[in-house]
Amino acid sequence: MEWNGFVAQIGRCSGRPWARGKLVGMSAPAKPKYRTTNWKDYNTAKARGSLLIWLDKDMCWHGIASGNQGRRRKYSEAAIQFCLTIKGLFNLALRQAMGMAQSLLKLAGLDWEVPALAP
Repeated sequence: MEWNGFVAQIGRCSGRPWARGKLVGMSAPAKPKYRTTNWKDYNTAKARGSLLIWLDKDMCWHGIASGNQGRRRKYSEAAIQFCLTIKGLFNLALRQAMGMAQSLLKLAGLDWEVPALAP
């Protein structure tokens, strides 16, 4: 069978010139190899083991009264967003994210309570 200038080997593929999404008899193109030639510059430019999280001490961590009836919010939107960002950024479970947020607050020297996001 001639197929665009390529002789396909049909074999046991029920009359199709392809089997499992590939043409029979063709190999995949070679992947390009990327090599670092200047390791000194690469190692100095690569920031390994550094994590910078900036917390504003003047930020309103506790919720403010909304003026509506009902219970006042215990935490601000920024506090909840901070904890959920840590959760999403490091792909953590909810309780793990709460623990990491508490550790980050302690490292920053802030005596704030972490929102209890899980029941």
